[in-house]
Amino acid sequence: MNFEWLHGVPAIWGTVLHTLAWAGLLVWVFLRSPDKIYRDAPDRARWRDLRLWIVPLALIQIALYWIF
Repeated sequence: MNFEWLHGVPAIWGTVLHTLAWAGLLVWVFLRSPDKIYRDAPDRARWRDLRLWIVPLALIQIALYWIF
């Protein structure tokens, strides 16, 4: 495969695509129904909602990628 064209792409596009991927994951997660989120959970405690766990994790990943 020839990836010579990739040398002409500005580095910021890697960061932009990374951010869009994480943003897409956040949108996808919040479109899931609560029944799918709590499927194997013994109860519907708020801390078991995986949609709430993904937000800080995604924001940390995005921030790290923009900083470094």
